[in-house]
Amino acid sequence: MGDMISVDGISQYGFHLNSGVVVLGPMAVFPRTVLGWNVPSAPHITPASLALFAILEPRLDCLVIGTGDRGTTVSKEVIAFLRQKKISFEILPTEQAAATFNFMNLERRCVAGALIPPVDVRLVDRDYEQHQKSQRQALLEEP
Repeated sequence: MGDMISVDGISQYGFHLNSGVVVLGPMAVFPRTVLGWNVPSAPHITPASLALFAILEPRLDCLVIGTGDRGTTVSKEVIAFLRQKKISFEILPTEQAAATFNFMNLERRCVAGALIPPVDVRLVDRDYEQHQKSQRQALLEEP
């Protein structure tokens, strides 16, 4: 993706970016920039916490909001704010939101993500294999 940011990993504590940077906690992510986002959970997402996204130029094609875990959402007040500001949006569990951000960014769309780390993170076989490999390597390196 060149100089474009993508979210390569998600944990309960934050995000791993394709640049090797680890972001602890929630983040606001843009095609080439990432900022800490002081919103601890989906119920704390408010119009004020999204105000930054309303003043951006050029205007966003889409704001992808990652609410953390499945089953969490945002208030009707937030949806009304986004509609009033004419911001297109997607509200998804964070794992899906990160994938959506990456895809739209790869398409070179003007996209931003407002992502909260999930509490419940799915491990896939690749993650488990990587963990096992790291464990074996650590055992080999012990004196």
